[in-house]
Formats: sequence, C-alpha cells, structure tokens
Amino acid sequence: MWRRLGKPLELYHYPADRFVAGFIGSPKMNFLPVKVTATAIDQVQVELPNRQQIWLPVDSANVQAGANMSLGIRPEHLLPSDIADVTLEGEVQVVEQLGHETQIHIQIPAIRQNLVYRQNDVVLVEEGATFAIGLPPERCHLFREDGTACRRLHKEPGV
Repeated sequence: MWRRLGKPLELYHYPADRFVAGFIGSPKMNFLPVKVTATAIDQVQVELPNRQQIWLPVDSANVQAGANMSLGIRPEHLLPSDIADVTLEGEVQVVEQLGHETQIHIQIPAIRQNLVYRQNDVVLVEEGATFAIGLPPERCHLFREDGTACRRLHKEPGV
C-alpha cells in the first residue's frame, strides 16, 4: 500500500513521513534520535546524541521544546567533516568501495545503528578507524514521534 502519491523527486526530497523517507533511496535514509531544544517560526533547534545543537530550517508547527524526534539525512547528503559546522564522529565498521562511489558504515556512540555515509569516487579509510561526517542543516529532515514530517523549508532544485 502506498502511503503518499507524488513525483519521485518530491517524495525523495519532501517525504510526508518517516516510512516514505526510509523507503525511498538506496542506501536508506539515516535516522538519529534528537531532542528539541528551541523553536522559531521557520526553524527548530535540536540536540544530537553527541550534545551538539543544530538549527534545522523546517516548519515548527506542533513542535515543542523537550520533544523527542528523529532527524533524517540521506547518506549522499552528509558532508566531509572539514566543510561542516556540525559533525558526528564514530568508528568505521564497513567500507564498501564500489568504484564510482564509497559507502562507509559508521558506528556513532549513543546511536544503536550504523550511519551510512556515501561519497562519489574513492575514500581511503580502513575499518576500525575514527571517521567524522558533517550534517548540513538544509538537507536534514525532522520527524515527530508519530512519524509525520515537519515540512522542510529549503527549496531543492527540480522540485
């Protein structure tokens, strides 16, 4: 059963809920548990598992400080840590060198599952190494406990 009809790019960039967000794309979207620390009209501040805070450009309707939510980010939208303001660091569990891209599975402390980082070309890193990734706020998604998405305000090209 389809939960939402729409154009593929619309579903990819603006999923209505966590189910659709996790279903569309390969590898699947990464999800992190976060806590809301502040809200404004056009943004929500959340605390990541490593205690860093990040403002996300999303509609804050029906979002309150103290709420537990999920931050979603696609593997291909994560950044190298040296060009990001907010980063997560963990231990490399698996490296998949696919020729045209590299997928790195990273165990982040305080998160029960690995995050997947995807970068074009070859990334030279070994399993067991420490690896940091960056979170671009405009590419992040925010989901309520019931799975519904806070509307992203960043305009994606082609949508």
